[in-house]
Amino acid sequence: MAKDSGAKTLIRLKETYPPSLLVPNPTLSETARAASKYLFSSLRPFTPKSPLDQLLVEGYDTEQIWHQINLQSQPLLSTIRRQLNRLIKTAEGIGQRKLPLDVANKTAPNNQNQREEEIDYLYEELDEADKDKEGSGIEDKILKIDVLTDYLRKEEQKIKTASTHEKQMEKVGSKIKLMEKANIEPKTWTMLGEVTASQRPVNSALEVDIEFEHNVRPALVITDEMNASMEEMIKKRIIEGRFDDVKRAPKLPLKVPREVKELDHNKSKYGLAEIYEQEYVQKIDPTSAPLSHRDKLKNEVKRKVPALAMEEIAPMAISDAAMLAPEEVFHGKGDVKEDAELTRAERKRRRANKKRKFKGRGFLRL
Repeated sequence: MAKDSGAKTLIRLKETYPPSLLVPNPTLSETARAASKYLFSSLRPFTPKSPLDQLLVEGYDTEQIWHQINLQSQPLLSTIRRQLNRLIKTAEGIGQRKLPLDVANKTAPNNQNQREEEIDYLYEELDEADKDKEGSGIEDKILKIDVLTDYLRKEEQKIKTASTHEKQMEKVGSKIKLMEKANIEPKTWTMLGEVTASQRPVNSALEVDIEFEHNVRPALVITDEMNASMEEMIKKRIIEGRFDDVKRAPKLPLKVPREVKELDHNKSKYGLAEIYEQEYVQKIDPTSAPLSHRDKLKNEVKRKVPALAMEEIAPMAISDAAMLAPEEVFHGKGDVKEDAELTRAERKRRRANKKRKFKGRGFLRL
């Protein structure tokens, strides 16, 4: 019963439509697993060195099942090679016994003919075996086909040993033949360029994906019903106050704005001599260092009041201008600077003043 069910699953798998194998199908997967298990068990007597007695299918994925089949195929191929070599040796011995002396002493071309006859004989045996065991010996067919294909390949290599240049020329010749055949054969209507309806089969354009280029959208057909529906929709939205127009997205700046740095264009209040003086004093006397952050936070209120105003002896009618010190009354023109410290504008101003003074003196002399 198990053999009959295995053979049925194998026949069912053989009769399935090939494209259906590409689609996931649990029923077809179970059928393939059962057929593989049947083939594995039928080939088990021919592989005594196989580590597995049967194919483990339940709970195993496809990679594990394929690995089990590979473990069985390696010893099977080695046994087939040994049997094939033994058959070749026995066939050569029988052929030498039956051949007469004059045929045995012939040259290499006769040996090649003999090999070709043996190949034809093996093909005939294969056809007869297929006819005799068409329904029951499926595994025997597979074994014999594999063995004979390997044997025929080896024999053809022995008969015809071509050089690398000849092999390359054969490949080039086969490619040329295929290209010539493709050029000579009539092409399909899709490869002929511009084709009218009379030059292609009926309804053949339905089977091809055709692309049409539309540069302009077709104009919308406006009817009275469409206008009425649009007006009703507009009035309804105005009454409800639903103005859900699409808001335009704000344009983001493409470049990051540069950081604006404030530059102080005012001239320094201290001269170079004063700056050097402050640095020198800070080195000698650390107590004269600049104020710290806490000292800067202090805000002392000082009233600039003349000392005489604070005394009772001073008269009440005295003015503030009379109580100013001489240095407070007369202000100099600025700090004394050397010629090297002067700027270009200051040099021009000093030169103009000197010219003005000289002109005044000359006018007085006249």
